[in-house]
Amino acid sequence: MNKIHVVFMGTPEFAVPVLQGLCEDPRIEVDMVVTQPDRPANRGKILTSPPVKVLAEKLSLTIVQPDNVNGDDVIRMIAGVAPDFIIVVAYGQILSTKILALARKEVLNLHASLLPKYRGASPIQAAILAGEKKTGVSIMGVRKKMDSGPVYRSSSTSADDKNFIELSEELTEIGTKTLVKVIKEFSKLVPSEQDHSKATYCKKVDKTDGLISFSEMDSNEIFRRFKAFYGWPGVFAEWHEKRILLSGISISDVQCGNQSGAVCRIDDNVYVMAKNSSSIELKSVKLEGKKELPISEFLRGHRDFVGSRLA
Repeated sequence: MNKIHVVFMGTPEFAVPVLQGLCEDPRIEVDMVVTQPDRPANRGKILTSPPVKVLAEKLSLTIVQPDNVNGDDVIRMIAGVAPDFIIVVAYGQILSTKILALARKEVLNLHASLLPKYRGASPIQAAILAGEKKTGVSIMGVRKKMDSGPVYRSSSTSADDKNFIELSEELTEIGTKTLVKVIKEFSKLVPSEQDHSKATYCKKVDKTDGLISFSEMDSNEIFRRFKAFYGWPGVFAEWHEKRILLSGISISDVQCGNQSGAVCRIDDNVYVMAKNSSSIELKSVKLEGKKELPISEFLRGHRDFVGSRLA
């Protein structure tokens, strides 16, 4: 059986199951893993390996961590492998035309949207923010312009009622299976060109994207943001000049105040009024510098929270 030789480029947790899936297929040989350099992380600024590197070390794969993937030394290393495919999954650097020319068959990217929608860095969050009922993955050929290449195969799934982590895990599983099929059936596939006139774009998520404005957002928008930014950066507001993370919320039709941002209580439930007389119910919160607490426990130590207003 002739092996299909692959160079894998990826960095975050999203890419880990994809690398695992490629390595588990008996026809595919991952000859090299290219990932981002170790970087300081968390409060202690401890030098930390990217998730893809951690898995690659467990699998005893050859690992390359260049500051510049398009450098001559990296090009020589990949050329020495002479891969059939270069596989790109959330790697984090733009590839030069010299890199793109090194794959004997194709440079394939697993992109977590149904292209041409949501080209760019945060397609999963963008689909949730837009309230999409359906999203999916696209396996495309990488071209010079970002996410513009021909699509070899796509797979879709429901986006309803899923937060970022849940949808990300599902799309990774679907994407891995779809990618493996494309690699193994490549000679039989005819790619489809994207309709570039229908392309939409999404930017990289920033920590400030989680800031909620109760006067400008209704409960539906706030809840979409809660799902889209679940895990990081979360959704938060300002209270007593401190950031309060709304770690557990749901949409409610309760109206217990006329002012946006007003915190009110009915029986054991706590609500915050939002735009258009809508509201959200608070299940748990985390005040800046403190641990996450169920709302009932939080109120025991912060009796002035009910009746206050979140900015």
